[in-house]
Amino acid sequence: MAKRRKQEEEIIEPIEEVAFHEQFKEDFVEYGLYAIGSRAVPDVRDGLKPVQRRIIYGADKLGARAGGSYMKSARITGDVMGKYHPHGDSSIYEAAVNMAQWWKGTLTLVDGDGNWGNQQGQDAAAQRYTEMRLSKFGQLFVRDLAPGVVPFVPNYSNDLTEPTVLPVPFPYLLIAGSSGILTVGISANIPPHNAREVMSAVLAYIKNPRISDAKLLELIPGPDFPTAGTILNKDEGQAFYLTGKGKFLLRGETERDKKMVVITEVPFTETGKIKAFQVSVDDLIFSKRILAATGAKNYSNKAGVRIEVGLKRESTPETLEAELYAKTRLQGNYFGNFTALRNGMPHVFTLREYLSDYISFQYELLENRSTVSIAKLRADLEIQTGLRTALDDINIIIELIQNTKKEANVLKCLTTGAVPDGAFKTKAAAKVASKFRFSEAQAAYILDTRLRRLNSLDRVAMERKIASMEKEIARLEKILSDPAAAKKELIKLQTEVAKIFEAPEFERKTRLTNDGPITYVEEKKVVSYEVSVDKFGYLRMMAPGAAAVANEVTRFATDTEQKVGFFASDGAYHTVRVDKLKQSKPTDKGDTLASLGGLSGTTWPLVNSTMQVGGDQTLVFVTARGLIKSTAAAEYLSSRTRLAGPALKDGDELVSALDLDKAKYLVLVTSAGRAKRLAVSDIPAMSRKAAGNQSGRMLDGEAVVAAFLGDAKSEFELGGKKHKFSDLPVDKPSTAFKKI
Repeated sequence: MAKRRKQEEEIIEPIEEVAFHEQFKEDFVEYGLYAIGSRAVPDVRDGLKPVQRRIIYGADKLGARAGGSYMKSARITGDVMGKYHPHGDSSIYEAAVNMAQWWKGTLTLVDGDGNWGNQQGQDAAAQRYTEMRLSKFGQLFVRDLAPGVVPFVPNYSNDLTEPTVLPVPFPYLLIAGSSGILTVGISANIPPHNAREVMSAVLAYIKNPRISDAKLLELIPGPDFPTAGTILNKDEGQAFYLTGKGKFLLRGETERDKKMVVITEVPFTETGKIKAFQVSVDDLIFSKRILAATGAKNYSNKAGVRIEVGLKRESTPETLEAELYAKTRLQGNYFGNFTALRNGMPHVFTLREYLSDYISFQYELLENRSTVSIAKLRADLEIQTGLRTALDDINIIIELIQNTKKEANVLKCLTTGAVPDGAFKTKAAAKVASKFRFSEAQAAYILDTRLRRLNSLDRVAMERKIASMEKEIARLEKILSDPAAAKKELIKLQTEVAKIFEAPEFERKTRLTNDGPITYVEEKKVVSYEVSVDKFGYLRMMAPGAAAVANEVTRFATDTEQKVGFFASDGAYHTVRVDKLKQSKPTDKGDTLASLGGLSGTTWPLVNSTMQVGGDQTLVFVTARGLIKSTAAAEYLSSRTRLAGPALKDGDELVSALDLDKAKYLVLVTSAGRAKRLAVSDIPAMSRKAAGNQSGRMLDGEAVVAAFLGDAKSEFELGGKKHKFSDLPVDKPSTAFKKI
């Protein structure tokens, strides 16, 4: 019987307890920084995100170069995904589409054939239907690409290498702009700029790194969008170049006609979605938010933007134009954020910092190219000098090759002078061969060259070539050793690049002004009315001078620019705009205050408190429990339709809110048929939310039911009978109510 194997003891590692929110925060930030570096934010050196860099590199490796044949987009996308960018073919193709659409940036890096979408918002056709190749600008990114010029690293599967940056010879990031997704609170939103202006600033900075900010802003006064438009805050927007963050106010362009206003340009923020923009304008017209238009029709095509907005007969083109700018996205903000990767970490750049980093990168490329070129030239020079030496004894070398069977013996003779047996017919030839001391590279090249070619070498041409290479090596070595020579060379190279942008297509398109936004103030017709409220709480808005209303409690003049306010039994103050009320006749029923204020069944409006909002009067408040106070009406000015009033205790309610006006006395009447007269000077002035002070001693269950303001000759009603104020003595709040 087999012996049972002893069960291995389970080893449990120590468990570390951590706070979930702390661990989550740490992991999320780490992931976000990885996403920024690997996908979202461009590198300050070449201005590219990884997917863009890999598309350019992959297309070049496949042979889809500028001026050559187009290649199926699916093939390039699949190759890039399989070799360099394992994040899905749709994201790669989407990036290629963005690189091919001229309205997304100043320079297109991909030259597409087929349906690549349009400004209207139509998407590009599927990658199996389109073809692509690098554009002339995309090709410049790989013109000087070689190991040693830029770093190469293993790809994700470790079977190929790819460049970490491309040796672009112009400041692509600033010219074309870029935008990156928001990741862990970091985003990039860099507007495109005019290539001529940028190159002028680059050359000026190379010549004088201490150039002032003011001079740089003269050279680069603001963004230049491929869709033109106008920047309305040129001076304010220049904060973007000094701080790395700023706001640009953009505006499209319109043309006026007798029967319409034509939109001919939309802001850069709306490019690529012109159809959606036209639909939004039509929706505003349909919902009567744009009042001067009849409708919007879109006739945009490859020739440009054209959205025709019809004009109402009673309106003017100027009015409609102002409405379009103020109420649609024809005028809007572009928030710039100059964020890019520096040494793999996100950094917010100023214009000066960007130019410094770009030029430092160009110096680095110049140094690396010079070093690589010197190495290649020296290797070629070694071969050429070897051939020049071989010319002196070319017949002996040919005899050596013809008479020696083993190649190794020929190489040995050429490099060390060891003459093989039987290689030469004369001792003189053997003696010459014994003095051969070619390098291994020279000897190998001589052997690889056809005898006919060796025999036809031209010494004069060779001497010229050697002199040219020696001169070039000396020039490159001076660039490496002399900063002044390097600066001169870089100015020369950048000047050559600047000539590319002298074509008419690179003239500035976006206009720069300090005009500010166009505003629109809607003209309102002010109509005068009279507001009448009866004792049942019905409100009527009538024409001035209308007949009296039965059971009318109050009436006052107002207009459609004003508000009407009233208090409810719970102490809250309610307001309603006059222009929201419907006009009625004295015989009409009108609207109830309860419905206008949205009051519940347990709360009712105080009819005698109805007044026009905005007066400078003082209000006297009385509650059922006999609390009194005065408060300035100004404390109730608010944009809210309901505002809290006195803070009443449970079981108490507001009985009256009266305009103090010029009254001298306040008379209170209770449910027990008692009354009391107080001097106005004894009413305490308090804030809006204060409940008030006691007006007098009351019986259990007794409540104030009415309040009256007036002078000694005024009258009040008690028990169905009218009494004069003078029938009551003037008491202090500390005294009790009295029976009449």
